[in-house]
Amino acid sequence: PTRYGWVWSTVPDDLSDDPEATAQAAAEVDGVDAVAGLWFTTVSIDGEQVPAAALEPVAGSMAFTQFEGRQPTGPSEVAIAPTLAEDLDLEIGDQLTLDAGGEDGGTGGSIDLEVVGTVVGPPIDDFYREVVLSVDGLNALAQSEPTAYVAIRYEADASAAGVEDDLETLGYRFTSSAYPKPPSQVEQFRTVAPLL
Repeated sequence: PTRYGWVWSTVPDDLSDDPEATAQAAAEVDGVDAVAGLWFTTVSIDGEQVPAAALEPVAGSMAFTQFEGRQPTGPSEVAIAPTLAEDLDLEIGDQLTLDAGGEDGGTGGSIDLEVVGTVVGPPIDDFYREVVLSVDGLNALAQSEPTAYVAIRYEADASAAGVEDDLETLGYRFTSSAYPKPPSQVEQFRTVAPLL
């Protein structure tokens, strides 16, 4: 799953009253290796809405899968999907101009960010032309209110069922959408496998 953007074991629904405190408590559960806040929204490049994500570790270390360079660490930096880098003819060290965020839909000017890496962000409806920002950068450039989730990675030798039983007592709920799903391109290969 890390090859197509899932660097965590699960993104459960949070039914608790205090998501931040619950995320801190999740980090103390036996078998949990890392916990991070995960945000999704859109940003605007020349008026085109592009998916954007940010990941902020709460405990342990977690980062999007890296191709080249590094992850953005501040509001003036961005990492982009390889397909977007190719489409816009951008390399590490170049500037990417994003429309200013806010309810006006980005009509209030633009902001230049330095491209510091190419990454595999989480697949959003099989959309791979996305950008990865720091949390501050995401909040500054978001075209709509970011949606927040908690991403949890288990230790390699942990029993997923046992860890999830403990996490459920904190207020997390595990549905089918909480787990990695292969992109449609991978599923298409499975469809034709019987023919081969």
